[in-house]
Amino acid sequence: MKKILKWTVRFILAVLIIAGFCAYPTLKNGYSMYKEATAKCSVHDKVKEIRSQENYISIDEIPDSFKNSLPQSEDRRFYYHFGVDPVAVIRAAYNDIKAGAFVQGGSTIDQQLAKNMYFDFGKTMDRKAAELFVVHDLEADYSKDEILELYINKAYFGNGCYGLQSASNYYFGVAPSKLNQTQADELVYTLKCPNAYNPAEQENGLTDAVYSAAA
Repeated sequence: MKKILKWTVRFILAVLIIAGFCAYPTLKNGYSMYKEATAKCSVHDKVKEIRSQENYISIDEIPDSFKNSLPQSEDRRFYYHFGVDPVAVIRAAYNDIKAGAFVQGGSTIDQQLAKNMYFDFGKTMDRKAAELFVVHDLEADYSKDEILELYINKAYFGNGCYGLQSASNYYFGVAPSKLNQTQADELVYTLKCPNAYNPAEQENGLTDAVYSAAA
């Protein structure tokens, strides 16, 4: 039994060493990308820039109906992980390997915020690595509620709407605090694919088709 355990431990260590060796170039490139981005505008300055925007709203102005639904839809373990969700990463990696392509994310709200702050939307491993360094800075200096607040104000909701304030006014003609549960849920669902799932497309029957297909 001890012999089996010994070889198991050795095998796991070998796998981790090989994985680390293979990941090193990606981490190195990602770190360079992160340093280049933050040299132009630090994370603190980028946060100040977001908070200074005209449509920025505080966490207290965001209705509970939206705040509670968002993590359930986008990042169920948001308040418990350290910016990266190992469970989601493993699941996404398995599905990507199985499909032989990027078919599933695994990004947390922290990672999505980091992407929205600095990087384009191309799916590359270098960019994903760069996000992790930004996430580290965010988790070190900001609370979970602050990160959620920043994400909600930076996220894209389709039709040129960035941030919940803009989206709420555009789609429903009300301030975020006046959103009902159905409206809040529609805007949360919009984040999965802003150009296809937004309330305007639902009125055109496109999102209804998506809902039916997913049922």
